Amino acid sequence: MGYKTYRILPQSEDKCFSTHLARCETILENRFYKIILDSESGAVVSIYDKDLAQEIVDAAAPHGFNQLLARWPETGEEGASTVGEIREGEDGPIYASLLISARGAGCPEITQEILLYNDIKRIDFRNRILRDSTPLLELYFPFPFLVENPQFRFEAAGSVIEPLVDQLPGTNTDYYTMQHWANIYNEDMGIAFSSIQAPVVEFGGLWPGFVSMNHHCVTPPGYEHEFKKPGDFDRGYVYSYVMNNNFITNFNNVQVSDSLYCYSLTTHEGDWLAGNANRFGWSIGNPLTPVCIQGDNGGTLKTNMSFCQVDKDNVVLLTMKEAEDREGLIIRLAETQGQDSDVEVTLPFIEIRQGFQTNLVEENEATVATEKHSVVVHVKAFGITTIRIQS
Repeated sequence: MGYKTYRILPQSEDKCFSTHLARCETILENRFYKIILDSESGAVVSIYDKDLAQEIVDAAAPHGFNQLLARWPETGEEGASTVGEIREGEDGPIYASLLISARGAGCPEITQEILLYNDIKRIDFRNRILRDSTPLLELYFPFPFLVENPQFRFEAAGSVIEPLVDQLPGTNTDYYTMQHWANIYNEDMGIAFSSIQAPVVEFGGLWPGFVSMNHHCVTPPGYEHEFKKPGDFDRGYVYSYVMNNNFITNFNNVQVSDSLYCYSLTTHEGDWLAGNANRFGWSIGNPLTPVCIQGDNGGTLKTNMSFCQVDKDNVVLLTMKEAEDREGLIIRLAETQGQDSDVEVTLPFIEIRQGFQTNLVEENEATVATEKHSVVVHVKAFGITTIRIQS
């Protein structure tokens, strides 16, 4: 619901762009992080946060950081990918990268890119795998974070969940489905983690896995293990569960494909609220869309504008659309940090005549306070509020 305009103009002189980015062989660095890769495995062996003076990779973990891991459900045997080459990728004033070529079980080609930015405190991982028809194979990307006495939070559907605590006793603790983000933190620091294509994650370790007795091909070792209890996740590990071929349902149980999995992370002081994990995850999941416009396009609008402005960082705009009965606009808001909030929504180009709070099927329930271009509504903690605007 907004834009920012950049103009490309000719210059008479070359300009030298300074950068904090540095790269050599297996090292990638900027003013926020120093990343070191293992030349033999291609795994990340160190990510040092310069601001926090903290190492965030557990080098003693059983599986390599961002190294593709395969597991066979018949035996529980595991196998990590092997590196073929580590080489330089992009090299410019905005970002730089390292490229890793590898291969692994069921994956004859693996290409991984690790990116650092000059002015953004964020690390991106782009993992592309060519998957063959090898059956009965689980694939993971491990992210063993070094966080002592870790706590976990992740965004679920319309909520933020603490694993093991905010779930019914006896329910599955082997893996969870996160929406935009997960956060691993302690009293001193935290890590915000986001995955676009692979929402299924395991916390604290690599667990046996649990699939309905009626829906798996073979029974994996440890299938009927006891689920974890509060306090059992004592390591700050995240495993991204990207493929599983042990399902026997109404589709082929092999996944021949060329697949891309993108991950982003950043580090911060304090817990998930102090680190704005929700803002980070939503920004990763909703990247800006560039549009190139040719020719002279002078106009009266400002160089940047938001057509629907929400004044609280903990509240996001889910929907802005025409009402189903065509009586005005429907605006739907969601609270993301567990805080009851009075929210002002500003529509700078719409003169508001009246506003209503509605239910989810857009039936008016109450009037709301309005000004010429704004409306104020209450949104409950982790709640969804829908309003109708008539102009």
